[in-house]
Amino acid sequence: MLKKNILIDLSSGVHTRIAAMIVLKASEIKSKYNVNLYLKKLNSNSEPFGISMLALLSLKIKQGDSIELSSREENDRAQKALNEMYDFICEDLISNNNMSQIDELIEQNTIANEQIISNMPIGILVVDTNSRIVTINNYSLNLIKKSPSEVYGKYVKDIIPTSDLPLVIKEKNAKLVKFNI
Repeated sequence: MLKKNILIDLSSGVHTRIAAMIVLKASEIKSKYNVNLYLKKLNSNSEPFGISMLALLSLKIKQGDSIELSSREENDRAQKALNEMYDFICEDLISNNNMSQIDELIEQNTIANEQIISNMPIGILVVDTNSRIVTINNYSLNLIKKSPSEVYGKYVKDIIPTSDLPLVIKEKNAKLVKFNI
């Protein structure tokens, strides 16, 4: 596995606009090199996440946090993809970031949405394309009797063995999912 560490020196951390820019760049890199890139907070117990909006926002990356950028492949394409994303984050985002009023509004709305989801009286669990948990609310955590650190980044079937979410993602068909714990 190829890895690079990045210290986030953005005053507002990785907020919605920054996350969207990273996701867009990851998509461009995927098309260019046919390589998937992953991120995780350094020193966290979670597995690296596929780069997506929900995954990035769920990490709650703040100024001063370090992240690990990685590729599971170890070849020239993967090294180029990793270097390109590293340069994009370090040079284009961190060096040239100017927080505007729009960024502040986006950040406030994101925080409000997170609070709403976290406190809803129904279970909400979101996975990325690799079926790794990127968001889970308090209600769901209480149902499965786990803490956030025990579930974030974990394969959903390792946490809820009866989950059909990996099949739903594979087949790309919406489905009402009901599970028993």
